[in-house]
Amino acid sequence: MPSAKATPPTTPRIRTPEPPLPPEQNQAESAPPAPPPPQKPIDNWKEFDAAFATCLDPVPGPEGAEMTLRFALDHRGNLKGKPVASYSKLPGTIAEQKEFVAAALTSLDKCLPLPVTSRFGPIISSRPLLIRFSGPKPRDRGI
Repeated sequence: MPSAKATPPTTPRIRTPEPPLPPEQNQAESAPPAPPPPQKPIDNWKEFDAAFATCLDPVPGPEGAEMTLRFALDHRGNLKGKPVASYSKLPGTIAEQKEFVAAALTSLDKCLPLPVTSRFGPIISSRPLLIRFSGPKPRDRGI
């Protein structure tokens, strides 16, 4: 979040996984990913965070790229409207920027709809949700 002030935990804190390593560093792990296990209905914020953490794909992009999406879900776990980029820092070429944004939206879309309980559905539908995607961290360029 851009603000240094502490805010009450009104929205869950979702952390996206680190983006994949470049091909020369990632040759040892070339096994296909296992399909996700069937999900039971989500009944609280802890389960919500865990479901997103396992579902979201790392987003490749230019070094230092960041984007925060604001979105909402209905009481059944479906997306309400379209996600809105509330913050973005998109270095690189136009093609790299478009690829990063498309990958972030695809990663979010792949996780929805979320199976939620009838108790948690109204809770989740009453709050805006934020998720931050980030590309590879800039590497130190020392001597």
